[in-house]
Amino acid sequence: FPLKINIMKAFPGLHDKASVKRVFNYRHCRGRRVVENVFGIMSAVFRVLRKPMLLEPERADTVVLACCHLHNFLRRSMSSASTYTPPGAFDVEDLATGSLVPGQWRVDRMPRETL
Repeated sequence: FPLKINIMKAFPGLHDKASVKRVFNYRHCRGRRVVENVFGIMSAVFRVLRKPMLLEPERADTVVLACCHLHNFLRRSMSSASTYTPPGAFDVEDLATGSLVPGQWRVDRMPRETL
C-alpha cells in the first residue's frame, strides 16, 4: 500500500523490548491478523468477496456491509456460532513461544456445507 496520511504501517527494523515502537508494531500486527482472519472466513463463506465486484462503488459497499452483518449475526447466534466459526477457526498466538498457530480457514478455504 502506498504511504498515505490515513494508512499506518509498522516501524521498520528491530526495537528494544517494551519500547513504544515495538509495542506499536506488535499491536499493529495483531490488528492486521484479526482483519485477515475475519476476511479469510468471510471470503470462504461469501464467495462474492473472492473476486473483484463488477458493481458501482455504492452497490459494492452495500454488498460488503451485508456480508459483515451476516458474519456478525452468524458469530453471535447460538444456533450457528459453533458451526460458522468452530474452535480453531481463527489464528491464535502460542503465548509460550510467541509463534502464530494458523486457523482452520487457512487450511481449507472451501465454504462449509452445514450452513
